[in-house]
Amino acid sequence: MKAVDNFTEELREWLHYDPGTGLFSWAKRGKKRTVGARCGSLLSNGYTRICVNQVEFLGHRLAWWMFWGVPPEFDIDHINGVRSDNRIYNLRDVPHQMNRQNMRKATAGNRCGFLGVDLNKKSGKFRARIKLPGDIVMNLGEFSDPAVAHEAYLAAKREFHVGCTL
Repeated sequence: MKAVDNFTEELREWLHYDPGTGLFSWAKRGKKRTVGARCGSLLSNGYTRICVNQVEFLGHRLAWWMFWGVPPEFDIDHINGVRSDNRIYNLRDVPHQMNRQNMRKATAGNRCGFLGVDLNKKSGKFRARIKLPGDIVMNLGEFSDPAVAHEAYLAAKREFHVGCTL
């Protein structure tokens, strides 16, 4: 624990984190660094990256560490789904499976564009399904409108996925 405490103090020497805005600024002058200047860069996947002493951190994990004084135990989930929003009240330390329950968009391979919905080629209807613990897939029905199928999925998601913030 002493090593974590020492590293936490070192981070706080280098950086200032504002938990209300989720922004980081330099607290220590260095090469090309001015005290008070914002730090970090936005990655193409929407997350913030910050380099301290040639060590890269993701902003949400660093925010958690600096605010609470300990590194996160699990995944850091952005409650509102905005990956660059590192305000402390928008972050929660949750197991990976619970973090996955907070998905807001369909995956790239989903052709209909709705989370929890796919097209049943045999019937030509949109099928809503949800995955439950134990890899159990629950069929929620088939619908002629993908938006209606998505609403059925969201209702089930709110009921069965404890990590859901939708």
